[in-house]
Parts: sequence; structure tokens; C-alpha cells
Amino acid sequence: QWLAFTSSEEGHSEVYIMPAQGGRAERVTFLGQRAQVIGWSPTSHEIIFNSNHEQPFPQVFEIYAVDPNTKHIRNLPTGPGAHIS
Repeated sequence: QWLAFTSSEEGHSEVYIMPAQGGRAERVTFLGQRAQVIGWSPTSHEIIFNSNHEQPFPQVFEIYAVDPNTKHIRNLPTGPGAHIS
């Protein structure tokens, strides 16, 4: 139903969505840093992406999830023993 993609149309690369049937794209993140869509969560309620947002070095990325409806972003746990719910 929805496509999630990365675009740098407005400066830094950010996360966008648009209807799969075509239509207007909507910006979902406003981080001001590089962001790259990885895919959708298993429930398809969140978009998974990586970003160097709030990192001390531009080559350091963390993985995040964003709800396209609320634009709420959360950092996902990574590394040994991490469990993503």
C-alpha cells in the first residue's frame, strides 16, 4: 500500500513515503543528517532506517524505526543480545 524510500530532494537524505499506486510523497524524518531506508518492520507499522543522526563521526550509523503516521522515531537496540520487538 505504501512505498518507503530515501530522497535528498530537500538537502540531506531523509525518509519519505508515498502511495504505491502513485501520488504525492511525504517526508517522514527531519533529522538534518544522512538517513537510508532499510525496509518495513515485520508488522509494517514502522519504517526501519539507518542514520548518522547525533553521532560524533559522520561514518557512524545507528538503526532506527519511525512511525510514518506520528513521525515518532525510536533507536533500535543492536549488538549481541539485542532483541527488537
